[in-house]
Amino acid sequence: MSFDVNRVQLEGNVTFKKELKQLQGGAALTFGVATSQTYNEKEYTDFHTIKVYEKQAEYLNQLIDKGNKMMVEGPLKTNVYEVDGQKRTESYVKGTRVNKIAFGEKKKPAPAPHAGPQDVSIDDVPF
Repeated sequence: MSFDVNRVQLEGNVTFKKELKQLQGGAALTFGVATSQTYNEKEYTDFHTIKVYEKQAEYLNQLIDKGNKMMVEGPLKTNVYEVDGQKRTESYVKGTRVNKIAFGEKKKPAPAPHAGPQDVSIDDVPF
């Protein structure tokens, strides 16, 4: 008995502005993820389109921004459609598990100004 597996797992950065659409069946969010690899001391980058649906789309729309580090998992999907008589093919990952894995650096508060040595009398010390 054999079976086929259609599963993609990506870890990369969000590359373009997300687009949330309201469809009959619920919300659909589209965004891009870039992945990089090094081969023979040269870096190669691939760009992937990700689509998520329904409540997950609405949640991720509030959570992610361009540059965020993401982990995306789901099947590779292909749509064939026509525009002005031209046949077009679109491939994307249907994100079934999408996690933001880096929330960016928190801004550190500015250090308080350092108080230098002062003239203090022994009578000013409380003990």
